[in-house]
Amino acid sequence: RIMKILLSAKHRGSTNVLAPIAQELIQRGHATTIYATGNDSEVAGFGNLEINRVNVNEDDCGVLVRAYDVVVVGLSGELTSDGYFLRAAQRERVPTVGVLDQNYNYKERLGKDSQYLPTLLAVMTSECLPKMMEELESTVAEEAVQRSRIVGWTAYDHLGKIKEQFGDTDRKSLLKRIGVSSDSPLLVYFSQNIHPSADYFKPTNWSEERKQAFFGYEMELTRAVLDEAQRLGLSVVVKPHPGEKYEVNFTEQVARGYNNVKYISAQSCDSKQLMLAADGIVAGRSGCLGEGCLLDRNIGAVLPMLSVSEREAFTPIALDAIPYAVSWSEIPGIIKIIARANTDAITQKFLSEKRNKFSVDGKASERVADLIEML
Repeated sequence: RIMKILLSAKHRGSTNVLAPIAQELIQRGHATTIYATGNDSEVAGFGNLEINRVNVNEDDCGVLVRAYDVVVVGLSGELTSDGYFLRAAQRERVPTVGVLDQNYNYKERLGKDSQYLPTLLAVMTSECLPKMMEELESTVAEEAVQRSRIVGWTAYDHLGKIKEQFGDTDRKSLLKRIGVSSDSPLLVYFSQNIHPSADYFKPTNWSEERKQAFFGYEMELTRAVLDEAQRLGLSVVVKPHPGEKYEVNFTEQVARGYNNVKYISAQSCDSKQLMLAADGIVAGRSGCLGEGCLLDRNIGAVLPMLSVSEREAFTPIALDAIPYAVSWSEIPGIIKIIARANTDAITQKFLSEKRNKFSVDGKASERVADLIEML
């Protein structure tokens, strides 16, 4: 039967995972409504889907959910609009599905009260279950595990198609467009040098000290990567995080100090296509780590001085699917491995086999839609 389904998400991770589910439900003929509650960058995760942009408080949500058969929410956090919609639906006795996007911060995402857990929790892999048991209070954890269904990575269902459609002609065209030779091996580094006063940080509740520490760390990381790349004689393209937009372009200033390093703007090309055009990729604490792995590219992570929990928030790290540096002294080794894979078959095979630990079949959204229809 045709169902009336409400989907709502705030943070970018949650809009990313809900968008393909919404597309699948629409294709199945269900009456689907999307409420987007985040800023422009977060809302962009819904792509070209028809959305309703709303600002809500918790008292508003009861009226909004009553007309629906199922409410599907992202898990941005219990104190965000995602949590408001979830609790409102539970109070109105409307079945709910909460869709997870990362395997960490379960207390922040799900809270301390088991009565407000989603009817079903759509999780990515079996690794999510012990992490819940570790982070949540025991009674909440046990209930959350019981309600969990392993569905895969909805946000990445599209990557297989992107890879399949991107050929050598596309590669040459993209590299020509950004002014890079297609004849020599290319390393891409994705920076995140976001200044404390940048607009990107304004919606956050980070302290000035935390924002300054983030900026200082990322600037040091950029220099460490480019130092080693220059020492090895590698050609490098640096692409900044969109949140770096500020009155001073710090990443471009740094890049100018190196040979064979080309800075391109955040808007210059699609990051996924750039990864497919690259021979090797290096990134820090970025969603590019997961995308690069799932696109089956040679990618290495540079995460010096981060705690185990901070590192393992990135799935390819938690699954040991890509090589990564946990100290500053290990960064040269990671860059060497990624650079060597282009010419060394043994290294290429080693990296390829590691990536098998984190892959997708493109059907996660179908599985979530099946769960929704069961409700």
